[in-house]
Amino acid sequence: MVIVPINQLLIRALAAVNFITKGGSNTYHGELFEYFRNNNLDANSYLNNEAGRKLQPYTQNQFGGAAGGPVMRNKLLFFGNYEGFRVVQREQQFAVVPDEKPNACAACSGGVHHSR
Repeated sequence: MVIVPINQLLIRALAAVNFITKGGSNTYHGELFEYFRNNNLDANSYLNNEAGRKLQPYTQNQFGGAAGGPVMRNKLLFFGNYEGFRVVQREQQFAVVPDEKPNACAACSGGVHHSR
């Protein structure tokens, strides 16, 4: 018997289901949507505040639309959709640079200091 933790199962739980039916209508239908997010209402992180750094720019746009209708009345229908996703963001990266002195850091030399 194999026991799999529930959190591993939930990570991969994604599905798409399409149903094709004979139904349709002889009228045109459509929809448009847009979701916009930027950094104006975001909070800065604690470490950035401590260091005096500003919040980095962030913009997200998710948009799309769908349309459907008849090609030949009661015989042939069409449907199409489009979805777009755009993200503009910057990332801050920090690095620790050791001092120029070779024995300035005990951890760098394995904790052993040599006196000459």
